Amino acid sequence: MTLIAGATLYLGFNFLKGTDVFSNSNTYYIKYAKVDGLAPSNPVIINGLQVGKVKALLLNQEDNNSILVSIDVRKDILVGDATYAEISKDLL
Repeated sequence: MTLIAGATLYLGFNFLKGTDVFSNSNTYYIKYAKVDGLAPSNPVIINGLQVGKVKALLLNQEDNNSILVSIDVRKDILVGDATYAEISKDLL
């Protein structure tokens, strides 16, 4: 019973953080000068369709205080070498 309660607590906590434990996703890293309100668990959207989430933001002090953003994108979405990521300021 304790094992089941512990597993449920772990999965519930990760769900509330926005982490999907059973996801099939690829992680990509993007460097920005400014992120303007971007936060972990924000959606990653392609043409209006949510295809992933922002995983983490890290301050890179060695590179002029740039922000390193890691995003998780579904495995079935093909991301090529010429793909670029843009931060959108939406009202929603």
